[in-house]
Amino acid sequence: MIRVFLWEARDYYNFGHISMSLSDGTYISFWPEEEVVLIEKKKSQEALPHIYAEDVEVEGRPSDQVLTLPDDIVNAEKIKSWWNSYKYANQWNLFGNNCAFVIREAFLVGGIFLTDEARAKSKKGCMYTPRKVFDWIKVCKKVYEKHK
Repeated sequence: MIRVFLWEARDYYNFGHISMSLSDGTYISFWPEEEVVLIEKKKSQEALPHIYAEDVEVEGRPSDQVLTLPDDIVNAEKIKSWWNSYKYANQWNLFGNNCAFVIREAFLVGGIFLTDEARAKSKKGCMYTPRKVFDWIKVCKKVYEKHK
């Protein structure tokens, strides 16, 4: 099973977080190397979290929600290959290349089934938040289950 983890935003300084794990143990979580300054790009961490427990430690609490997805909703090998080349080669940016954008991209690379409704919620050019991407994945899951 694929699992998507959502940490809700708590206050002005905590934007929330989203990560995911594939059935083979691959864990996708994208963080800046240093503290966030809103308009600056930051290098991604040299040692990104490799397991859920490391995100729990950074966030200081377990995820607020977990969404479980069937393995065949995406091509996990494509996601894994993409993530292995992407994770250290890209800069983190709150308004663009953040954790939510990365999880969304992982699902798109993996071939998540999109209807017009799901595609509309996935338009480029808007700011992706953990909550928005989590809700988008839930829509994709419903569409997948309906067409299965």
